[in-house]
Amino acid sequence: MSDSVGRVALAGDWHVDARWAVDAIAAARKAGTAVIFQVGDFGWWPRDPLGRKYLREVNAACEQHEVDLRVLGGNHEDWEMWSSEQTTYPAITLLPRAGRMSIGGRTVAWMAGAASIDREYCTEGLDWFPQELPTPLDVSVASEGGMADILLTHEAPLVASNGVALGRVKNPYGLNEEIRAYSLAGAALVQEAADRIQPLLHAHGHWHLPESQLISESVGAREHTVLSLGMNGQRQNVVLLNLKSLSWESVAVGSV
Repeated sequence: MSDSVGRVALAGDWHVDARWAVDAIAAARKAGTAVIFQVGDFGWWPRDPLGRKYLREVNAACEQHEVDLRVLGGNHEDWEMWSSEQTTYPAITLLPRAGRMSIGGRTVAWMAGAASIDREYCTEGLDWFPQELPTPLDVSVASEGGMADILLTHEAPLVASNGVALGRVKNPYGLNEEIRAYSLAGAALVQEAADRIQPLLHAHGHWHLPESQLISESVGAREHTVLSLGMNGQRQNVVLLNLKSLSWESVAVGSV
């Protein structure tokens, strides 16, 4: 990836929504970037016929608009089929579980995964995979090299924006204690990575809450912004990020 890139797009969950994904790719290109980082729940289901149709359409849209799409794994992906060396859909780059790169003069670190709160209703190996949760090894890989300017994760950190923090306290879905503990275990690892990396901008998906918040230094890290991206069909699903200033603006997708 060229280090001369000045702007990139960040995209939240797409959930195998081909129409939305294709429109999002076109909108990002029109906004002025050829690079998209998608932060999970992309819809990597290559063993499912509908999943393959979605992947073909996304791949074709990337080729048509000459977009470099880099995908971080979420909890709703086929983790048994996840490979950073996949070539069936050449315009789609599946990122390793954790890592970092340099782009536009900025260091970008990432770490995949989150907990599926509907795990008890899923079938292991079919629509749920234990690999979905971040691991201590992922934290080590993402944080190797120290501080980074940008951190991309699927799950939100424990020190999150107000809506996410409130959701964890109020438990609107009525999750049982086991599932809540499972979810918080993943978030704790994301927080550990954030504490080590101390990004200036931390963008995530998973919560489907389009909001952002400035987190002060009082939490033990340098002041930074946590950016919660919306899902397909919501505003702030795609944002255009200026790598020099780390300022961002929402990109309209379709009529949203």
